[in-house]
Amino acid sequence: MPKKEKNEREIKKEKKLIKKLYILQLVNNGIPKEKNLPEKAYDYLELKKGRYWLKKEAREKIKVVATGGVFDIIHYGHILTLKEAKKLGDVLVVVLATDEVALRKGRKPLHEQDKRVEMLNAIKYVDIAIKGVDNMMDTINRVRPDIIAFGYDQVMFFVPGIESVRLNVAYKPDVIKTSKILKQ
Repeated sequence: MPKKEKNEREIKKEKKLIKKLYILQLVNNGIPKEKNLPEKAYDYLELKKGRYWLKKEAREKIKVVATGGVFDIIHYGHILTLKEAKKLGDVLVVVLATDEVALRKGRKPLHEQDKRVEMLNAIKYVDIAIKGVDNMMDTINRVRPDIIAFGYDQVMFFVPGIESVRLNVAYKPDVIKTSKILKQ
């Protein structure tokens, strides 16, 4: 008897599990062997160098969107941007600029990177916020996004094999912008 096609509910359940595994993999740089996972999870994983990683065919079942920035003083423009970025895929990964990168952009952050990660992880549109590193390609290779979403005021860059998208949403950019808020 031929296999029945998966119904919509089963597909959603499968994507939810794969999304959870992807996030665990991202946070832990591979899923530790000791991690207590549901038995079904192992259908989507392979063991490499003592840690579990999503199989290629499992990873291809979810669309990962990455965006990044300093996100020092969270305002409505940030929320709107994150909401729009989340619409582009199944998982939204927000990469927080290091304090050093923020300094190179001309301003010392009010909140250190760990606190900014914590704030972003509290926002419902964000599946996972992670610390960025100085070498952007190291972060891109770690996250392996399908799409990189850029805010209306960010400098876009292109990586072969990854779609770059400009989010043309802004909320009162002449007033609601971190640099302008700080001047007030």
